[in-house]
Amino acid sequence: LPISTTSNQQQRRQFLSSISTSIIIQSLATQPANAAIRDPKTGILLPSVGEIESSIPQTWDEDDNPFASLSESVSFSRLDASDDKIFYAEPRFVEHVDQQAVDSITSYVSDSLLQNGDSV
Repeated sequence: LPISTTSNQQQRRQFLSSISTSIIIQSLATQPANAAIRDPKTGILLPSVGEIESSIPQTWDEDDNPFASLSESVSFSRLDASDDKIFYAEPRFVEHVDQQAVDSITSYVSDSLLQNGDSV
């Protein structure tokens, strides 16, 4: 291939790659909650009254249950049968709440519970 065609193909691949990366990053970005009420005291966004209850189906069709064909002993068996002490032998530092909750708790502990000379 002539050099200009190869160069154009490389530029096109780079352009398409950057667009694909941008789309993937945008789709993976955290989406805000569809909360309808902001608690005036805490500022936390809350679901509207009845929103959670209305999202749970009242009736279940067997076709909707992906576990219907599994026996109970298989459905609730452990994936890893090794002793839990092995898993918990090393500390695991994970956050199971969002960043706002982490910041709020950190602020509370720092401002209310720690005294001079304390460290976390």
